[in-house]
Amino acid sequence: MRTALVLPLFAACSFHVDAGADARVYQDAKEIDAPRTSCRVVPGTPVTVKGTVGFSGGGGNLNDLTCDPGEVIVGVAYDMSDGDANGQNSPSARGIRIACATLTIDALGVHASSPRTHDVDGAGGAGWSPSTWSFPALCDAGSVLSKLTAHGGVTINVTNLFLDTSIDCSRFDAKGQMTETTTHVIPGSTSGLGMNESSATCDPGGQIVKLTADTGAGLDSLVVSCAPTICQ
Repeated sequence: MRTALVLPLFAACSFHVDAGADARVYQDAKEIDAPRTSCRVVPGTPVTVKGTVGFSGGGGNLNDLTCDPGEVIVGVAYDMSDGDANGQNSPSARGIRIACATLTIDALGVHASSPRTHDVDGAGGAGWSPSTWSFPALCDAGSVLSKLTAHGGVTINVTNLFLDTSIDCSRFDAKGQMTETTTHVIPGSTSGLGMNESSATCDPGGQIVKLTADTGAGLDSLVVSCAPTICQ
């Protein structure tokens, strides 16, 4: 499923990933010099699994969420149950949606296309349906998606829900150096009582490029894969 979203333009004049202490991981990263006319921000290689978000054993239905070639993930939304899920005292995510766009850099800055969406949804039932898609959380201008966080329930002993979700976005300066990270709570996903936190974070200079969703009636977990950020 694809849906157009509104995304603020990213403001920068160049972009690269600093190889830092591990040049092998970021061997594809390259600095964008002034003479270059333009380039497109894309995931580099290698792609590495950085962890699983969500504690449930899962329904066993595995689906990969990725952007089309040349695009990057620029936002996340969840399909939240309208009522309490699975006999617990809180709603829970039934599915997940990613927003993808192309980011092109030229002398005037970074230009973002209108995002398109891809999503995966659970079958519903057991309180996960009916459900409503949240508004997407989008990274600030000049930032890339670098971390996902969720909570498994509203009590210590309940870990089969998926709620109180957020994303982290890492901001880069004009030379491609990471300067700060900001957190954005996914609208409509929070109860304010989230317990049992799980998260997955990319290496410095990296971006999330693939989410492998495990679903049953609802969203049970997400395997997060990252890659370095390059401009080519």
